[in-house]
Amino acid sequence: MSTDQLAADETLMAYLAARDQARANATRATWDAMTHTEKRLFREAAVMGYLQGMWDHGNHDAKIPPDRVVVTAVIAAIHAFDDLYPFTAGLTRRRGRNTASTDPASGQE
Repeated sequence: MSTDQLAADETLMAYLAARDQARANATRATWDAMTHTEKRLFREAAVMGYLQGMWDHGNHDAKIPPDRVVVTAVIAAIHAFDDLYPFTAGLTRRRGRNTASTDPASGQE
């Protein structure tokens, strides 16, 4: 592998790591922008939607991940398709919260 290829690979890896961090930050900021009640409703809806999707696809015996994993995945997907889910995707913008203090993956509210 040439030096140019190594440099390009390192640049790409740095870019991908930065994008992963940006997605994690957006997920945490969205979770933090929710009220306690919104968090409870969101968690219940996200997990039930995940379960229904698994069952509808015939995965009745599949291992179900913890709620926090499902919630994090759903919030990340909402940001990937923010035009389809404008209410949740726009929470941080509407409520003026851009920093995160809790992590949806931690299970804390």
